[in-house]
Amino acid sequence: MNATATFDFGEMLGYEHRIGDPGCDAGWCGNGYPMACDEEGCTGLVHANFGDENYDCDYWLYTKCDVCGQSQ
Repeated sequence: MNATATFDFGEMLGYEHRIGDPGCDAGWCGNGYPMACDEEGCTGLVHANFGDENYDCDYWLYTKCDVCGQSQ
């Protein structure tokens, strides 16, 4: 059996994002994520989870690269 390696964001438990999978649909992935990491030399994918929304319906996301761990 070949299991896919996953990671979570820590602050958003319950979503297991699939490392290296451009078709990941955990959390906010599938809504323009995952996307290529823009850190120089990194080949990872940036995954996303919903963060929060304010009274004006503006929202923000948690993002994290599955290779370098940077937020975009």
